[in-house]
Amino acid sequence: GKLQFGGYMRSQKACGRKRRRRQRSNKALSRPTIYHIAQRVDQNKWAVKGEKSEKAVKLFNTQREAIAYAKSCGIQVLMEDFDNSHSPISTAEGMLYFMSQGSGLKIAFDTGNFYYFGEDAYEVLPKFIEDTEYVHCKDRSLEPKDGETPLRNVCGQDLYSSAVGEGVIPMKEILLKLKEHGYKGVYAIEHFGSQHQLRDMLASADYLKSLGLE
Repeated sequence: GKLQFGGYMRSQKACGRKRRRRQRSNKALSRPTIYHIAQRVDQNKWAVKGEKSEKAVKLFNTQREAIAYAKSCGIQVLMEDFDNSHSPISTAEGMLYFMSQGSGLKIAFDTGNFYYFGEDAYEVLPKFIEDTEYVHCKDRSLEPKDGETPLRNVCGQDLYSSAVGEGVIPMKEILLKLKEHGYKGVYAIEHFGSQHQLRDMLASADYLKSLGLE
């Protein structure tokens, strides 16, 4: 934020106006920024609402500069699908739009996060498989689990943790598709919120090995 310095001699009326402006500003800042991303059918591309606005231009210019700097340091910046309704990269189309900005982003593909918006990770995988350089193996369960606070998705379903291969995500199909395509990167196991991390880690590791993934 900015530091502002001013004179001490102000009328009570002027101070009141400033206070009201500050209250409106604080209220605006407390609201999440949501980028509405949709497909322009006539141009066959993804676009963000207000893409020519100062904020959007600054966002993507900064993104390009940051990624270019990271590359000069030998670092590849990855983008992960994020399971939150306030995130502009919580859906496949949002991810595709950010990638379309020519910044050189690569993908950390999270198998479980597309389910937050009811998307099938296996169905959207072909859109990202060429640029996938890291994989988060996350399954989801719809069965309540003691001690867990579920994540409710936009479809109204309560999502619980799951060992890989024991939930509703088509893990076998996704992982074999990546293997078939020649992916040789890391398979990170995630059980966010699990009250039985060790048990889930061992079960997930065994499942990955059963698919020939080491």
